[in-house]
Amino acid sequence: TTCPDSISRIVKIYPQFKGDFEYNGLLCPNSPINFVDLSTTTFGMVNYWKWSFDDNEFSTDQNPTHVYANIGKDFHVTLISGNNYGCRDTSDAVLKVPKVNVFAGNDTVIVKNTPFQFNGTGAVTYGWSPPTFLDNPFVRNPNAIFADTGTYVYNLQGITANNCYGYDDIKIIVADGPYLTMPNAFSPNGDGNNDQFKILSAGYKKLKTFKIFNRWGEQLFSTTDFKKGWDGTQGGKPCE
Repeated sequence: TTCPDSISRIVKIYPQFKGDFEYNGLLCPNSPINFVDLSTTTFGMVNYWKWSFDDNEFSTDQNPTHVYANIGKDFHVTLISGNNYGCRDTSDAVLKVPKVNVFAGNDTVIVKNTPFQFNGTGAVTYGWSPPTFLDNPFVRNPNAIFADTGTYVYNLQGITANNCYGYDDIKIIVADGPYLTMPNAFSPNGDGNNDQFKILSAGYKKLKTFKIFNRWGEQLFSTTDFKKGWDGTQGGKPCE
């Protein structure tokens, strides 16, 4: 128990490893954003990357490209990088991706040769196509007079103040005289698209009554206004 002993070994420390990255591209929904690894190491080589894009998407590429859907939020992007000696470092950045809500308007029915004004929203620059019947396809609210009956679909491209692109379309039914139709479905989910079940009409001066009942004969909705529709609720709560 009185015998001494000793041992010595070389411990190698590899200074230094630092993780870093940059990104480029428009911070817009559905627009590709390029991420570039800038990690550096004094010894060895950088050979490990794990990206987290804060939308349940990941990548192990050195320089990935990622696209964010149109949900509008701040995304906390992190990169864990490393070298062949096992050194690791974490770098991060917050990307502010706005939500784009370009809206061309609700589908509608009009009578032939009746003036109609479009009303696009959600952007600062607008472009309608095709330009048929429009007095100016590059404004938010062009005017049109349809000389022929039929169904016309117009696509709207809007550019926001952040230079983000958004798209929507509107269907115009042009009738030869008074016209009325009922949709066979609607989607009351609050996204601004087909949220109400209502009559599509043109050329009628007055709506006598429009009522909706459930299967037990209980009235859920009633109106005498062509512009109003049922939002799928009863007593302020969504129906089953």
